[in-house]
Amino acid sequence: MEEIKCSCQGGTVIMYSCSGNANLGQACNELAQRLMERGVGRMGCLAGVGGHVPNMVLSAQSADEIIVLDGCQMGCALKIMEHAGAKASVHLVATEIGLVKKNGKRWTEDEVQAMDEALAQLRPSRNVFV
Repeated sequence: MEEIKCSCQGGTVIMYSCSGNANLGQACNELAQRLMERGVGRMGCLAGVGGHVPNMVLSAQSADEIIVLDGCQMGCALKIMEHAGAKASVHLVATEIGLVKKNGKRWTEDEVQAMDEALAQLRPSRNVFV
């Protein structure tokens, strides 16, 4: 059985995603999980950073690269990271690429794919997404 390790250590690429109740917040979380499974980086705990959990804040502050995925222009994930003193290397906002926020609705495969492709454009030197 594979050992489960904490993703709280600093370094490498850490992804923080919105996981709000609307389709796009949930799509952000789905994309982050897929990127983690593909080996792009690991997911960080946005709630832990927002809750000022010391090790999680330190992990965010010491990451080599931070990818922040926000569902809408409110930018909650980015604001949490900034408040914690961690700078996003890449910030994707789903509504800024033409996706429509629908409260209380599930994400679609097309939404996740569109975000994946947009993120690949924001990280051209590390284009391991699509």
